Amino acid sequence: MFSDEGLALADEQAWTDMFVCGIDTEVCVLKTAVDAFELGIRPWLVTDASASHSGQEPHNAGVLFAQKMIGRKQAIACSEIEGILSLES
Repeated sequence: MFSDEGLALADEQAWTDMFVCGIDTEVCVLKTAVDAFELGIRPWLVTDASASHSGQEPHNAGVLFAQKMIGRKQAIACSEIEGILSLES
């Protein structure tokens, strides 16, 4: 979830893209990615840098739901980050 400080930073830096990863893919990570999407920031959910306290099944469900909300191609692996960064340059 974006705090007021996070929103201010995104505006100040004119972010167009954001890599999202963390703990509890199906809750916090998903919420952050969807918030970014709704703010017009393209979220990239880094699936192998995220996990769930509840196990693999909830993690997988979070990834699946994120793909429905932000786009299937927005769920990536760490190994894909460099390629995405080179496209943005």
